Amino acid sequence: MNANEGERKRRRPGKAPAVEAALVKWIDHARSRNALLSGPLVRENAETLAASLGEDGFKVSFGWFERFKKRENIVFKKLHGEAAEADGACKCLGLPIPKTASGQEYSEESIWNADETGIYFRALPDGTLTFKSDNKRGGKKSKERITALFACSAVGEKKKLFVIGKSHSPRCFKHVRTLPVHYAANANAWMTGAVFVEWLKDWDRKLGQERKHILLLVDNCTAHNMKNSTLRNIRLEFLPKNTTSIFQPCDQGIIRTAKAYFRKEMAHSVLHQIDEGNRAAAADNRKENHAARSEEEEEEDDEEEETVVPSRAEMRNAVCILKTGLLHVGFKNVDLLHRFEKEVNLVLDNTLIQGTMDKYMKTSNGKSTVINAMLRDRVLPSGIGHTTNCFLSVEGTDQDKAYLTTEGSEDEQSIKTVNQLAHALHMDESLDAGCLVRVFWPKSKCALLRDDLVLVDSPGTDVTTQLDSWIDKFCLDADVFVLVANSESTLMNTEKHFFHKVNERLSKPNIFILNNRWDASASEPEYMDEVRKQHTDRCVNFLCEELKVVDCDQAPNRIFFVSAKEVLNSRMQRAQGMPEAGGALAEGFQERLKEFQCFERRFEETISQSAVKTKFEQHTHRAQQITANVKAVMDAINITAADKRVVSLEDREYLIDRLEFVRNQLNLLIEEIKKRIKAITEQVQLQVSNAMAEEICRLSSLVDEFQSDFHPSPHVLKMYKGELLRHIEEGMGKNLAFRCSDAVNTSMQSSQKDMMDLLQPLLPPAVQSELHTLVPSRRFNLSYELNCAALCADFQEDISFHFSLGWTALVTRFLGPTHARHALMLVDNSLQVARPMATTPSAPCLVQQREAAMSQEELMLNMVNNLASVTSRTSMSVLVVGGVVWRTVGWRLIALSMSMYGLLYLYERLTWTSRAQQRALKRQFVDFASEKLHMMVSLTSSNCSHQVQQEMATTFARLCQQVDVTQKQLEGEINTLTHKITQLESVQNRSKTLRYKASELEGQLESFTSQYLRPHQP
Repeated sequence: MNANEGERKRRRPGKAPAVEAALVKWIDHARSRNALLSGPLVRENAETLAASLGEDGFKVSFGWFERFKKRENIVFKKLHGEAAEADGACKCLGLPIPKTASGQEYSEESIWNADETGIYFRALPDGTLTFKSDNKRGGKKSKERITALFACSAVGEKKKLFVIGKSHSPRCFKHVRTLPVHYAANANAWMTGAVFVEWLKDWDRKLGQERKHILLLVDNCTAHNMKNSTLRNIRLEFLPKNTTSIFQPCDQGIIRTAKAYFRKEMAHSVLHQIDEGNRAAAADNRKENHAARSEEEEEEDDEEEETVVPSRAEMRNAVCILKTGLLHVGFKNVDLLHRFEKEVNLVLDNTLIQGTMDKYMKTSNGKSTVINAMLRDRVLPSGIGHTTNCFLSVEGTDQDKAYLTTEGSEDEQSIKTVNQLAHALHMDESLDAGCLVRVFWPKSKCALLRDDLVLVDSPGTDVTTQLDSWIDKFCLDADVFVLVANSESTLMNTEKHFFHKVNERLSKPNIFILNNRWDASASEPEYMDEVRKQHTDRCVNFLCEELKVVDCDQAPNRIFFVSAKEVLNSRMQRAQGMPEAGGALAEGFQERLKEFQCFERRFEETISQSAVKTKFEQHTHRAQQITANVKAVMDAINITAADKRVVSLEDREYLIDRLEFVRNQLNLLIEEIKKRIKAITEQVQLQVSNAMAEEICRLSSLVDEFQSDFHPSPHVLKMYKGELLRHIEEGMGKNLAFRCSDAVNTSMQSSQKDMMDLLQPLLPPAVQSELHTLVPSRRFNLSYELNCAALCADFQEDISFHFSLGWTALVTRFLGPTHARHALMLVDNSLQVARPMATTPSAPCLVQQREAAMSQEELMLNMVNNLASVTSRTSMSVLVVGGVVWRTVGWRLIALSMSMYGLLYLYERLTWTSRAQQRALKRQFVDFASEKLHMMVSLTSSNCSHQVQQEMATTFARLCQQVDVTQKQLEGEINTLTHKITQLESVQNRSKTLRYKASELEGQLESFTSQYLRPHQP
């Protein structure tokens, strides 16, 4: 039996044991390499193994696969975390601990680690423990979160938590002076680079005050980027990739422990809310089922049929729904919605006014006693005679202690002072009959007051003439009027007169008639029914015929015969633990008590229905009109925004295409214009080179044109050469400009015009008309910069006399300049060797005279002597050659030749004048300058082509700069349209949302109308 099988007693072999064994071995090998295996992958490999092992009849079915997993104890596991990645990353990793700036190691107290985590503080479990019969469904999980940053040192020192939420000032922070954590906020409650940098800088500043330096280890999250920030006291080190689960202490249990504590506290909070919810639900059920009646009233009403009416709490709930919906429809930029908000406030102000019951009748009819009976205590002044001398209102309060306030004052006074304030016998003289004293009675003592009911007690209508002012001040806002009549008499015209005035001001007021002191009928039982019928008929006639506020069928339900004093005494005795029937009570008390309770129930039902009818119907209708207007406005906004969005999208698409066209065309034009500029510069270079070559060939003519005074003296000769150089530079410059400048200008202007024509389609029309201003209108002049003065600075003229048949001239003529120079140098060296070494002359003056007397003839003779000296080494050859010549021509011919040679020398010497010297200088200058200028042709032509290239490139750069401006304008317009489209989309979405909310609110209003305002209409 396999040891891994816990429950199987016997292991059955599979159909193909060889395949299964090979498959198990393969799975073990794959998992050892941390490979992820799925079911289809394993089944596919099983088929491959079966085919390779020759198991042709073996079929990999789902049933076999499930049995195979069961036999081999193979299960499917979900892999969590990043431990596998960390293991691979940490195999060969030794994490060095950095040192401080001074080279010291960080202590354990100075090594910190920080890491953040998300806390889903509203997320509840996916499942629940419940009964099998429970079929309740779940809801969406809340993904509301905050981010918490944990920081701790190697010795366990903890830094205060850093929490990131969404709201900058959460409601829970109200009235909280100090927080136990550091808090920041952003839209997503995430850790961002800015938040992290701010947190680090604050910590760095505090460490600087404490003069501490720490090493902070964090993971390589992108939010931890500190490129543009510097820290003085914190050294930030990033852990290697995929190693934080191994190295980071916060991932080794600190965060998990903190979350465990958090979940424990959250469990306490959830339990508390569940318990509070149960108690609240129980209280609501009691309130709905029993209408917050006291225990004794529940016992008294066991046999009565309950009437289900909308309570004041339900109305408040409906109003809250109305308020929430209407406020969500608000749109700040629409005047109609401003008016709508104002209407909402008006609706809420008017509809949430407390329900009011006014009691009117002449004095001493028991109005205050009726209110005291309803309050179950002697609160208002009552008794015989004229007792209530001003208006008294009784309202509920959540406090346990009763108090009162007077008109024009907010000071709370003891309830015991009500007799001094409102009793006619003790009333303060400063209070008149038209003033109001507000009594606040605990709601826990009276169920009626829990639904914001206000009971108003009035002075008797027969003691004042200010009925009109009373009606305007206290009656227009009343929901129910209670006429308290004295059953010992009948309805008086004074009482009727008051209600006639009320009926004129209000449309069909709700009126109840209480025939009080009905206990007096017990003394005359034989007339009780007749008197009751008489009072009932008169009251029905008053309500139906005179006031016409109810139908004759409903009028009897508004008339009651009670004894308020008996009810008050019985309820007070019961509150004190005494029997309610104790004391002297007249016969028929229980019937009168039940009728008073029936009055209270119908009064509560009527005041609720009246509040709905009178307070909500008009405003509900107004709200429906507003929602209809809001829907129309939202539809108009949506349509307009959609149209503008379509237009903006088309405009943006056009601008994007235009921008793409401009960019592509500009790139193509740049390459094309570069080629054109290169061709023009090459053309200019060739043209200038040819022109310079021609001008160099014509240099002799240009030199011959120069005329100036000439003298061989050094000073005059220097001035002559300077003027000649200036003449050559000016002449060649003019000639080159004449030959090249016009053609270059024409070519450049043509190229610039082509540039403008090519770039013009890329520019807007407004810029196209001003494009010519970007191209210079001046004539472009080439600067040739020959600089002949520097070029010919080393020119050395030779204007001394040289015989044309002299030794130097002959050698140069026959051997050429180069070979002649070498030959002459050889001769000079030989002469120096052959000449006897002279000692120091005894008389230096003789040497000077010899050098001064040396002439051309002496030079000639010296050359002959030197030549003879040189050839003396071959004297035999010379003698043979001389003898042959002598014997061939004779001495006469030799003498004749020598004579002619001398005459020719004499002629040339006599013709060597200043003009001949000038011609020789010009000829020498032409030869020298031509050679130098030929060397400058390439440099000058390149300089001219560079000038043309510079001018063309500058012009093209100005044009391209204008195109760049156009591109930036297009990009700006595209960004503007994109922002506009985003705003329009937001407006569309917002308008759709608001319209949906308006429709939803309209449905709620219709539901409210059908449920409360017209409950009986089909």
